[in-house]
Order: sequence, then C-alpha cells, then structure tokens
Amino acid sequence: MTKNKLRAIPLGGAGEVGRNMWVFEYEDDIIICDMGIMFPESDMMGVDLVLPDISYLRDKTKRIRGVFLTHGHEDHIGAVPWLIKDLDFPPIYGTTLTLGLLANKLKEHKLQGRVTTHTIAPGDKITSGVFTIEPVHVSHSIPDCVAFGITCPAGLALYVTDWKLD
Repeated sequence: MTKNKLRAIPLGGAGEVGRNMWVFEYEDDIIICDMGIMFPESDMMGVDLVLPDISYLRDKTKRIRGVFLTHGHEDHIGAVPWLIKDLDFPPIYGTTLTLGLLANKLKEHKLQGRVTTHTIAPGDKITSGVFTIEPVHVSHSIPDCVAFGITCPAGLALYVTDWKLD
C-alpha cells in the first residue's frame, strides 16, 4: 500500500441497495463504516440474506480500530451479528437508537457480552487510531441517523449514506 494515502474500500453497498460496508484505511489503522445485509433477489432461491465480503479484512483484524454505524436499518447493521466474531470483536460505535436496535440482534446471537459498544451523538469527536470521527445529524426515515466526517493525516473524508431532504 502506498504510504500516507487514505484508502476507501467498499465491501458492499456500492452500486447496489443493501450490504453497506466501507473500510477506511490509513497506514496501519482501519475503521469500518456500517455492516449491513442485503435481502436476496428473486432469483437467489434458498438464500435468506447476503453479507458483505470481508475477505479483504481477514488478515487485518488486529488493525481494525472500530466499527461506526450510521443508523439502525438492516442494510446498515444487519450483518454485525454474522461478521463481528470473524473480525475479532472490534468496538462498535453508534447512536442510542442504533445501538438499541443492535442490542436485540446481539442478544439473539448470544453475543451481548462479547461486543463492546459506545454511544455517540452529533457533535462528538471520537479518536480511533489515527482517525478522528465526527458524527453529523442527517434526516432519514429512521431517527438518530448520522453521517461521519472522518479526519486522518491525509485529510477529511465524508461518509454520507442514506438521507432525505425535509
């Protein structure tokens, strides 16, 4: 990897509806934004849900500093209980409602004691490795939705997913 460059890598959610999961990587630090499922198309007989492809991360789990969730829709949080163990249980950050919805999923999968969660709100500044993440309120069809300003030595990136103009 070229040094001093921020890499934004979609593992799902680019050019499709669902499976939202983006990796931001700068030198030895990685953060993940969202970890969602996609519901199968009609031609995917016998498939219940579609998960992001995390093969890129399998040998990098020690470098993952956190998972940042934008909101509580399935296409943004639904894959957490299926993938978090394979990623070596990095801490998860989300707003109150988002983490409340996630808590039910973690309980269903018997993971509630193994996952560390941190409540965040617009205006916070969270340091995660070399990254500073700032949640910003956005309007959406679910309350407590945020976008992220992600600052690292390479500059500022914006991670803005689902939003609606009121």
